[in-house]
Amino acid sequence: MYYCFLRGKQFELLSIQKSADKINESNISIILEPVKNSFSEIQKTLSKINPNNFIFIINPKVGDLKNDLKQLIQLTKNLIESNSSLILGLNVDHSFNFSHIQNWLDMFSQSKFVLIHSGEIEFDTKLINQKEKIIKNIFFKKKVRDHYIKQFSKDKILLEDNFKRSKRNYDYQKNPIEFFSDTHLTYKSNGYQGFGNFSTIGNHFSQNGGRGAINLAFHLTFNHTDNDIFIKHCLSKPREEKEDIGMLKEELLEDIHSVIQNNIELLTWSSACQELEDMYQKKKFSYHLGALKRLSLQHHFELMHLLKINGVY
Repeated sequence: MYYCFLRGKQFELLSIQKSADKINESNISIILEPVKNSFSEIQKTLSKINPNNFIFIINPKVGDLKNDLKQLIQLTKNLIESNSSLILGLNVDHSFNFSHIQNWLDMFSQSKFVLIHSGEIEFDTKLINQKEKIIKNIFFKKKVRDHYIKQFSKDKILLEDNFKRSKRNYDYQKNPIEFFSDTHLTYKSNGYQGFGNFSTIGNHFSQNGGRGAINLAFHLTFNHTDNDIFIKHCLSKPREEKEDIGMLKEELLEDIHSVIQNNIELLTWSSACQELEDMYQKKKFSYHLGALKRLSLQHHFELMHLLKINGVY
């Protein structure tokens, strides 16, 4: 099973909503770390997704809710009230003791939990294995040891950051096509029941996004000949000085169009690529950059759906 870790920004929630049918059909799970108290949009999103495949993190490490426990608890209670089967996620690391976990379990006593290990807890893991309410463990790759992972008996999911983020969009031209992941081909043989990543966004959080971009980029995942996943970085023309944003948008959409035309089969299964091609044909160059982020993520969901229904994983 594929798990996609997101942080509940507007474009991410819209992407989930628009991809809901394929997400549900391919049994994709969403891990949502809320960065804002966006109850109505989160609830709207949750209503479209199989509740057994939606994990809501109740102790986010980034965003507006990170240090607002009162607001976070109320948001969680409101979501549970509208969907009693909501699965709760708990970020744990070396700073957690068992009483911390037990307090959360007691607070939401009717809910099931998933532990997300961004570090290693330092108490007897048998205490976790014995808790029926804790149904899965998700492990950040490179943040925990293999020996640590083997101590847990519940379902195990490997979470990794496959996106190689550059500080400047300009730098993506050095490697316009890069390897993204083959974990969907190996996770079972490595003893995991699922695999996850941060899609085409990466495990990088910025509240307001980039400012004053000199170059624009769009990231498109695709399956390679051996069903490895690669990522193509579409770009506006390389430059080192600021240019009119409208020109950058036009150049970027032209590059996306070129990639689609050279891989025309994308239009047979990717509604995101269909929408991008329609934007190009109708010369809709005044698009919001958030729309591109939404389409990049939407396409990634559709790729994972394609691989699933074709039996690749």
